[in-house]
Amino acid sequence: MGKSKVRFCITKDPIAFHFSHVALEEKNVTPKCVKFSADGSFKLQNMSKPYVCNTLGQGYFSVVVPHKEKKGVKIWVLGMGLGCAGLVLLGAVMVVIFRVVRNKKLRKMEKQSEKGVAFDTFWIGGTKMPSASMIRTQPVLENDYVP
Repeated sequence: MGKSKVRFCITKDPIAFHFSHVALEEKNVTPKCVKFSADGSFKLQNMSKPYVCNTLGQGYFSVVVPHKEKKGVKIWVLGMGLGCAGLVLLGAVMVVIFRVVRNKKLRKMEKQSEKGVAFDTFWIGGTKMPSASMIRTQPVLENDYVP
């Protein structure tokens, strides 16, 4: 023999469900009754008394509490986003300052090199090296003794 559902219809006074075991941590929230029907739908309704739900039909009943989002979480997320953007901006500023200082030093060294004696240059691998093209001082023997 299979299972069968019992159906009932209430025409006068509703059935009251007392949820005496429910205790809320926050006092400024208003709990609501929720009725889940067999077809998967649900219906929210206000409680008639504290923790009392009334119904004229069948279903599954429970108590729900509306969720209030805390403002602190939004501020924290906003702060983290602004902090990350600030770090990226600070990094970009540091890179720009580093490049400006480096280019300034290079220009100063180039000016000093233009004032000195010009050397020919040649490449060794990937490095440019100065090279003297001629001998500046002629070699002289220190004594007259020649073997």
